[in-house]
Amino acid sequence: MAKQWLLDQKGYDALLTEINQLAAIINAENAGSALGIKPYEHTTTVDFYSNRMTILTDSLSRLYEVKENCQIISSEKSSGPMVQTGDVVELELVCGTLNKTMCVTLTNGFGKPKDGTVAVTLNSPAGLAIYGAVVNGTGSYNVNGTTYRFTVLKIVKPELTEGQGLNK
Repeated sequence: MAKQWLLDQKGYDALLTEINQLAAIINAENAGSALGIKPYEHTTTVDFYSNRMTILTDSLSRLYEVKENCQIISSEKSSGPMVQTGDVVELELVCGTLNKTMCVTLTNGFGKPKDGTVAVTLNSPAGLAIYGAVVNGTGSYNVNGTTYRFTVLKIVKPELTEGQGLNK
């Protein structure tokens, strides 16, 4: 059974915007290829371009999965702000003896994370678990048989950096 995401209207609108932006990027690159334009010819390798397209299409597929399995709730019913792509999130991560507070940037598979954070993509188990989580909410994800539990402490203003004491 697919995971059910709870999004408020603002989060759902942001999801639709992100789907449209990713689809436009993929369509532009595919259209260029169909016209014989090779975007990788002077800047990178064919393998890099192929990997980039795989990441973009996988990210779009994940976003469509979220869209198909989401429920829109009113802002009053949510227990706090919901994590969306592009957000910088402060998490408390617990696994066995590991208990760490860290900042992550939830990305859609391209672009760079904000300064002082770790990138977590929607293609990862952590990204899928964090996406749509609410502040003060908890969740978990599995990687190679290990379960990681997290609590979303807050969504941090993007302009704050590690130098301002976010990572502990």
